[in-house]
Amino acid sequence: SNVNRAARIEPISVPGKIYASEQFVALLTAEESAHRHEAFLRGGDYVERYVVEYVGVQVLPKGFGEQAIYMIGQPQAAPAQEPIAPGWVAGLG
Repeated sequence: SNVNRAARIEPISVPGKIYASEQFVALLTAEESAHRHEAFLRGGDYVERYVVEYVGVQVLPKGFGEQAIYMIGQPQAAPAQEPIAPGWVAGLG
């Protein structure tokens, strides 16, 4: 069961990080794809809500076997650009 799998992943996770199974990441990826497609159809921009990083195959506690593990995080914000002062022309200041 998924709850049992989550209980086996929790002890191997890094404190403060979100670890997930391959099955959960597949569902999350499908949901993100649907949101991205919906934004495209509406002509809007889509901002990624999650980033997923492969951690590797980990041995789970209590003889639960091995599992491909992923870490879920938030995308890094794009660096803020300095506002251009009125009357200032880039390259001439």
